[in-house]
Amino acid sequence: MTKAATLDQLAEREEQVAAARAKVDETKQRARHAQAEADRLREALTEAYSVDDQAQVDKLTRAKVKADARAAEPWAERTAGSERAANRLQAEVDAWRLQNFRELLAEIEPEAHAAAEAVTTKVAELEQARRHWHEVSARVSALVADVPGINQRTANFDQVDAAVRQLRRDIGSVPLPLPRMAAIAALVPEHDPDERRPRGRTRRDPGEGKAMRVATTQGGLGISSGRLPGDCAEGFFSP
Repeated sequence: MTKAATLDQLAEREEQVAAARAKVDETKQRARHAQAEADRLREALTEAYSVDDQAQVDKLTRAKVKADARAAEPWAERTAGSERAANRLQAEVDAWRLQNFRELLAEIEPEAHAAAEAVTTKVAELEQARRHWHEVSARVSALVADVPGINQRTANFDQVDAAVRQLRRDIGSVPLPLPRMAAIAALVPEHDPDERRPRGRTRRDPGEGKAMRVATTQGGLGISSGRLPGDCAEGFFSP
């Protein structure tokens, strides 16, 4: 498969589900319209009878017969059928996604790294901007140092300072927007003889109490090959 081929397949399947959901909405809208038209003609026919307008009575009676027939169509069953079809498609997509989750994660992994790096870069840029603000503030203070009646201190920046510093402390090493190790490992039972596993140690998941293999190799997720990210093993088993 070419790059992102599995993600493209997923997008196509999800588009089919979206089209099926749209058909459900369209069917409901047609049912409402049919009922509204029948109600409108019923009211118009009643008014025609009230003024003894026989020409309108005849005309509206013919229209009402068609509208009533349209409103009486099996709209509930039609809607339920379209909903069932959409749900069936969704179930197929969910099953396909589960079957191909390794390929999907492997394809999106580069984007996950790029997203994490972008956050790191923006935080670094914010810190650089904070320092630049203080450099400019110092220069401004120096410029007005001998001017009578002017406070040498520029605007209060303490809150921004504190926020940027706290952000740097909180963010630390930006995690990848990828599943936890335990979640991936739990999808492959320890006894599965067909699954290729990395060399590593068995560790018990504190949340599930299940034994699982923790990879010790370095690198990315290696989802498509069945490998787990050894450089992410520690710390990913706690919630």
